[in-house]
Amino acid sequence: MSKFSQWFVALVFVLLGSAFLASTASIVYEFRETELITILTANSYLFIFFPTLGIVALAAFYLPAVIFTDLYLNRSSWFLKLRFLVGAAIAIGASIWFADWLDQTPFRAVWEASPAALRQDEQQPLTCLNGKSQCVHPILPTLVHVRETALDRTRLSLFARDCQKDELTEPNPDHKNARYCFPARELLDADQCCKVGGIFATRLYRLWEKPETRSMAAHLDRYLLPFKCFFIIILVTIGLLLVVWKKTLRARYWPWQRQMELGLQIGAVAMLAWPVMDYAYQLTSDVLFGQYLKLPLRLSLVTVPWVLLLTFHFKDRLKEDARFGQIVGTIASGVVFFVRGQDISDWSAKIVGIGGLVPVFAAIAVGSYVGAIMLIRRLPAALRGEYSLRREPAGPLT
Repeated sequence: MSKFSQWFVALVFVLLGSAFLASTASIVYEFRETELITILTANSYLFIFFPTLGIVALAAFYLPAVIFTDLYLNRSSWFLKLRFLVGAAIAIGASIWFADWLDQTPFRAVWEASPAALRQDEQQPLTCLNGKSQCVHPILPTLVHVRETALDRTRLSLFARDCQKDELTEPNPDHKNARYCFPARELLDADQCCKVGGIFATRLYRLWEKPETRSMAAHLDRYLLPFKCFFIIILVTIGLLLVVWKKTLRARYWPWQRQMELGLQIGAVAMLAWPVMDYAYQLTSDVLFGQYLKLPLRLSLVTVPWVLLLTFHFKDRLKEDARFGQIVGTIASGVVFFVRGQDISDWSAKIVGIGGLVPVFAAIAVGSYVGAIMLIRRLPAALRGEYSLRREPAGPLT
């Protein structure tokens, strides 16, 4: 493989990894004296996953990315080279568009308000909807209260009140049941809690909306979020195109086949943690603002079919009965997710979300960096094709 492909991919991946680290570093620096652990655990899908398991995915996908780049730039016609350049431009444009689309949500995260603005918010008088009851409490202490509760309980979903209005069916009897509402710090029915949560969300949005009360990390995130979107788009694209070019890869890149498949499997496993952490954040958001969708479809779900595709196409050493069992097991897992999705969100928030323990996240970080270092140390030999189990004759480029 050409040195240009290796250095080109290395440069792109180093930029992506640096963006991941810079994003988390900005949060650590800005909130180092203001409930940093609560901020990080509540948003683990952004500030813990990317600088840890995201780095592992980059290291694991380096060799597949080099093979993909070499295939298009050095072993193909001018038309495929042009298609590579056009595809790269489309990926960059799509990353910017997705980042802007994600930034349009009215439900802002607490870290998007500056620490000074959050401290000032604590000094403001309470906004109450009914005399001295149904009052909206300060933003950051409310998030801290959610974490304290999540550390002691498993089912946070009990406090995510359904704020949907279905005019075609009878009212849900559960809406009248009084339950603890975190933004109000008292027992309220669903309608009352949704009103308080709406005011809570509006207050946070106004802090984010004003540049002077927006956090430095939020300002920086406007430029770093496209890098994270580009990372997801590139990984999904590499997986899809490596499947499309499967026969050609076996003919042209057989010395690297074993290591490439290993990287794909390790990267796929690392990426599965992203939707888990993402739905842990979604549950935290539902508890604070109310639940407006029964099954919110997060962007992170794109990794699930992608992982299945890689698994089915790069596990040729499995026997047919084992593959059939794997397919059945995967389908069953998908059914469990949609049927018992709330339980999964509860456990996600408890283990790798706002209720997660610091030693758990420390273990994820240490394990990720050890794994990334081991993968990187293998790269020189892997790039020379020294891990091939068997030799196959090179065939024509198809």
